Amino acid sequence: MKIYFFGGETHYVDVLYENGFDGTLMLYNARSGDKFMQVARTFDPLKDKMYNKDFKYMIALRPYVISPQYVCMMNQSMRGLTGKSLQINLISGHTKEEEKDYGGIIGEVNDLSETIDKSKYMIEFIDTIAKMDKHSQSVPDIYVSATNKYTYDAAKKYGYKTILPYSKLLSNFFDDIDKEKVMLSIGPILRDTEEDFGDLLKGNKPDDSKYFTHKQFKEFLDDIERQGFREVILFGWPDEEQRNIISFVKKYKENNI
Repeated sequence: MKIYFFGGETHYVDVLYENGFDGTLMLYNARSGDKFMQVARTFDPLKDKMYNKDFKYMIALRPYVISPQYVCMMNQSMRGLTGKSLQINLISGHTKEEEKDYGGIIGEVNDLSETIDKSKYMIEFIDTIAKMDKHSQSVPDIYVSATNKYTYDAAKKYGYKTILPYSKLLSNFFDDIDKEKVMLSIGPILRDTEEDFGDLLKGNKPDDSKYFTHKQFKEFLDDIERQGFREVILFGWPDEEQRNIISFVKKYKENNI
């Protein structure tokens, strides 16, 4: 099972790699630095070769802020610098409060657009980059965050991979999924025993979070792998849970659970 870390930063890559992660998703924020430049600047080909580091950099993009052509140009340059092709996570765009007044987008769709308009734009983006895929070797590895049937069907049409929330899987929201092309997103809240959860069980949690003991989460990963899933991405909620997730992955990859 390949395991990715949700929300990684370039300065944290060595920690993630050393603890058994296969890749990280770098999130989009209008007020943060450009992730393409950050990856290119921090990448060390000599060190990567020395440690035989097979680690994937996935960058989240809101389609309406950049053209498919420029995404391919950036990926081509990145491959020339690092020898690796990037992975791109296309997201409709959940605008954070601090981004709402930022602006800087020309076009009918922007950060303040309705969700349905953002989804329509992403589908058009997928159609366009798929046409480029026939003529260019610079198209990156595409992962589509699919929270509705329309974006999922667009990704499936062209054989692109999808990132699906755990809650959507439980509700059978998507029919007839190709599990080998799905990265499952889940936020495990992990403890050694059920008694260790204490008052945590009384609080609210995101729909895609679930309480697990270490043994239960190992069994969960083993079970979905038997079902045909090959990739998961783990987020820590609240942020303090990130350390528990990192510790778990190291033990899981070393078969110490």
